[in-house]
Amino acid sequence: MKTQRSKIGKVIALSGIFTVTAAVPAAVLSSAALNGNFANNQSGDALIPSNPSGHENTKVTPKLKSSIQMMGSEDLFDLGSNKTTNELLAQKIKDNPSLFFENPEVLAGKNFDVVVEDNLSSSAWTGQSYDVSKGNWGNTIEESNKLLYSSSSPNFTISSLDDFKAKLNAGSRLKDSLTAAGLNVDSNTTPSIKNKIGLSDGLFHINVEASVSNKKADYDLQIPTSNINFSFENLNIKVTGNDVVETKQRVAFKYSIGIKSISKYNGSSEIMKMWYASESAVMSGLGFLSSSKNESSELILDNNKVSKALGVFNTTFSNTKLELDNSAVNEGNYLTFKVTITGNANADYCFEDGTTSKEFSFPVKLLQRNAAFYKYSSNITQFQNQTFAWRNSGLPTVSSKEQVEKRIDDFAQGKSDDPSLRALLDEINTTAKNLGILKNASFKFLKFQDSYYTLEHGLRWRVYLSATVDQGFEVASGNPEFTKVQLIQIWIPN
Repeated sequence: MKTQRSKIGKVIALSGIFTVTAAVPAAVLSSAALNGNFANNQSGDALIPSNPSGHENTKVTPKLKSSIQMMGSEDLFDLGSNKTTNELLAQKIKDNPSLFFENPEVLAGKNFDVVVEDNLSSSAWTGQSYDVSKGNWGNTIEESNKLLYSSSSPNFTISSLDDFKAKLNAGSRLKDSLTAAGLNVDSNTTPSIKNKIGLSDGLFHINVEASVSNKKADYDLQIPTSNINFSFENLNIKVTGNDVVETKQRVAFKYSIGIKSISKYNGSSEIMKMWYASESAVMSGLGFLSSSKNESSELILDNNKVSKALGVFNTTFSNTKLELDNSAVNEGNYLTFKVTITGNANADYCFEDGTTSKEFSFPVKLLQRNAAFYKYSSNITQFQNQTFAWRNSGLPTVSSKEQVEKRIDDFAQGKSDDPSLRALLDEINTTAKNLGILKNASFKFLKFQDSYYTLEHGLRWRVYLSATVDQGFEVASGNPEFTKVQLIQIWIPN
């Protein structure tokens, strides 16, 4: 189990000793420069103080902490570049002097180098490199053969990636890890590690060849980076530079990788169809519901499936919330909803920033199949006898009928957004929905016998309407009214 609440960062180190040099700000000229205390420079290249020793910088002596414990991201490992763990750790020391030195203030503005002299090697990992874009090592890895390391399996405390491989190969640990991840390895066989270790989206990828039912196949054992503790009891660190006294010291260094604080949703992006958008229906459609039951009404989620979709591991998820995302651009017949769930770090874990609880959100596209037009509702007569106010002074009149027809036609064809017509339709639809005539549907202007409306007895205009399904909805089964044009007439005073 972890002794800290965070973990390492991107590592994948090659052997060797590496140096990182801290940048130094340009020195400020002394007052001697103002007094002309410079010797002539015959070459004209630069001016050199005639008494440089009188302005010589005093060297400082940095003192490393004897014991360092850190938590953070996976940035001590980087498989996507040529930087080794030695280099990355040296860079971290340089960038965070307050975490590594007892007297970090003496290094402010100084020119110094950091060298991690121990060999944090990854040379034991041989073979093909992991292709992040393809999710394999140039071989075929079936989706069902991608196995997530079980949260019930023990963590790894390592001193290098070579040590990581050695611990995986020790005894029956590799086989036990596969079994805990759901693979029934043949009892008389021993799985083996192939190819180089991979790293992407908070997971170490281990290519394992194993035999199941007397058939060998390649597997991708995916171990969360938050299952790794980096520990070095006597890490040899050297600090040198023009401005510092060379210091070499062994320190006890422990680094724990935290759970990723930012999710990267890679779940389904397909449009899901359902009767009604609810937390239960959405999580069930995504396959995120657990088969477990509880006495409360709260949904029980399958943590492994949610973890893989979010890229957030060693976390227990709960408290599902669903809300319409009004800011989303919907490019088809669907509505975008936002799912928000709470993630609580498992015991002895924490997120990269040291917290133990976070909310994670991701979008889903939903098509609800419950739109209805109740043409034969008992309220339809009441609705058709309503008189709706025409919200435009002077219109319609008998003399302006052609002008109004064009305005309505432009509006109905989407050529204009007439505020008066929009207000009229909004009032009509609100009334229809309040009377239970429409559900997730709306009335639109209908051109009937070459006209959108007719004058009745010189007193009222008869306006023609047709019901249409709202975006993001389909007609409910057993409600055939939308299969043909329906003529609805309402009245507007002349």
